[in-house]
Amino acid sequence: LPVKNMKIALLCVGDELLKGATINTNLAYLGNKLLENGLLIDFSVELKDGGDDIIDALDEALKRADVVLTSGGLGPTADDMTKEYIARRLKMPLEEDGGTVFAIRKYWKTRHCGEPTGRVLNQSLVPKGATVIPNRNGTAPGLILTTPADDPYPGKTIIMMPGPPGEIRPMFESDVLPFLLEKSEQRSHTKMFYVCGI
Repeated sequence: LPVKNMKIALLCVGDELLKGATINTNLAYLGNKLLENGLLIDFSVELKDGGDDIIDALDEALKRADVVLTSGGLGPTADDMTKEYIARRLKMPLEEDGGTVFAIRKYWKTRHCGEPTGRVLNQSLVPKGATVIPNRNGTAPGLILTTPADDPYPGKTIIMMPGPPGEIRPMFESDVLPFLLEKSEQRSHTKMFYVCGI
């Protein structure tokens, strides 16, 4: 059902964001794209890879917002654990998605020799009941989850997206933004005034 005055939270996951090695361009990009479409981010936080901080931040975001977006932590390296921690928090077992296995193998063959390694194929494990968003520019799919009826925050939407700008931006524009616009019943309208000589 469409949500009136939809509140959106964003969790940006990645050690590199907290160490200052990478500027969080995803927040600026997502905030700007949402604003252009009459939607606003109400709450945002940056988190290190893995750890219970992801669960704590998710609970805070679910308490504040109707939709929680995440960026990062879905890749093939050992510290990419966003999906695992969120699935654990929601008590959703991970299961292999055949379409994602096929997509990963196909993408891998265009860029590497041989078969993808185990960690790469782990990206095909998705929380049971999740809707998979194909990643046409990488190997980590996006995921859309709804918190279960017995959750402290039932009926909330969680959308997980990869962190690299070359992957999250096309995925957001082609799949996530249309989903949010369909889900939102109301838009915010803003006017910006540029002044000089004050």
